[in-house]
Amino acid sequence: MKLFIAIFAFVLTVVNCLPRQKFFDFGTDAGDKKLLRGNRQPVSLTLAEPFTFLGEEHNSLHLARDGYVSLSPSTRDTKIAPFKTKLKMPRKTAFVWYRTTVSAADHEKIINIIQQNFRNRGSLDVSTFNPTSHVVVTWDNMAVRDKSHTVIGTVTFQLILVADATHSFAFFLYDDDNRYPRPNTIEGFIDAGFTSGRDPSQWEFEMVYSDGSKAAALFEAMRDSNVGRNGMWAYQIDGRLDGNIYPAVPMVQPVQEERPQADSPPEAGFDLQLDAANS
Repeated sequence: MKLFIAIFAFVLTVVNCLPRQKFFDFGTDAGDKKLLRGNRQPVSLTLAEPFTFLGEEHNSLHLARDGYVSLSPSTRDTKIAPFKTKLKMPRKTAFVWYRTTVSAADHEKIINIIQQNFRNRGSLDVSTFNPTSHVVVTWDNMAVRDKSHTVIGTVTFQLILVADATHSFAFFLYDDDNRYPRPNTIEGFIDAGFTSGRDPSQWEFEMVYSDGSKAAALFEAMRDSNVGRNGMWAYQIDGRLDGNIYPAVPMVQPVQEERPQADSPPEAGFDLQLDAANS
C-alpha cells in the first residue's frame, strides 16, 4: 500500500483509495459551480427541502474551502467534514466544485449503496428510501501545507449528502492518487467526521479514534471503507431515532457450509474375497 516518494525533501505516501473515475460526476460537464479562489468566506447553498442532521432540520448549508460544510451560519458550529484542515487552492490546478443535483445514474447508485449497506431502523425503510435533496462537493487537487506554508501534499475528495423528508445520509470519497504528507508536518489539526457544535472541543462522531497520531490513523482509514469500496465511507446522519450517527454496515453474505459426503457404496457386483489363510 505504501509507496514513498521524496519531493522537496518531504515524504509523501500514496494511499490506494477510490479511482477518480469511480467518483460521482464533478466539474463543468456535470453542471458544477466553482468556489472563487479569492473567497475565504463560506458559500451558502439552499437545499431542495429541509435536511435533517443530528435531529435538527436545516434549509441551507455553508461550503468552506478547508474540507467541510457547515449547517449553521457560523462555521464554528455544525460541521460535516470529510477532510477538515487548512487547504490551499493552487492557481489553475485546484478547484472546489459544488452542485445540488445528481444524474439519474448517480441517483440510482446512491440508492443501491444505501440499500446494500444500511439496515431498517426506526422509521427508516431502506427499500423505499428515495432522496429528494442532493449536495455534491468535490475538493479537487487541493494542497496541504506545513507549518511554513510549504505545499507538502495534494488531496482530492468528495462529500455527497442526500436526504428525503425524514432521513439523511453522507458519503466521504477519497481519490487513490492522493499524496498524503507525513502527519507531523501538517499545519494545524486534521479532522474527519461530524459535530453539532454543542461542545466546540468535541466531535459527536469521528471517522477514526486514535491514541496516537490522528492524521496517521485518518490517512490509513481513507484507503479503507465501510461499504466494501476502498476510499468510500457512508453514514446515516439524521439522528431522528436517538440523536446518533450510524456508519454503514456492509451486507455479509451467509457462508454456505459444505456438508460431508456420505461414503459411496461398493460398486454393484464387487466381490470381496478374504485370504483363505486368514479365514
